Amino acid sequence: MASAQQALQAVIEQIQTLNGEMSAQVKQREQLQTQQSENSMVKKELDLVKEGEVVYKLVGPALLKQDLDEAKTNVAKRLEYIEKELTRYDGLIKTTEDKLEKAQSEAMKLKTVIEAQSAQ
Repeated sequence: MASAQQALQAVIEQIQTLNGEMSAQVKQREQLQTQQSENSMVKKELDLVKEGEVVYKLVGPALLKQDLDEAKTNVAKRLEYIEKELTRYDGLIKTTEDKLEKAQSEAMKLKTVIEAQSAQ
């Protein structure tokens, strides 16, 4: 009975760790979604700029001139990177969810074993 309780305690600790990981992953994914939204708006604004108009980039406290094509390329690359990261985090979250479900199932089995042992 003591070993089953120790195993249950270990599984509960694993569940708590997985919940923490999941929370951090979801938070990071939300930040990526925010960045994606912001960069999509920048892309739309850059698409409205006519060739030959001046585009500025904020670097620290200063605004520096930037080539329009370079700005569009940078935003497109940033959006591509964010998409890849979102896909990666979706996979991480799914993997963590699967581990969490498995650990919760194991905890339920151990609780049943402990209850059966204490009923005897």
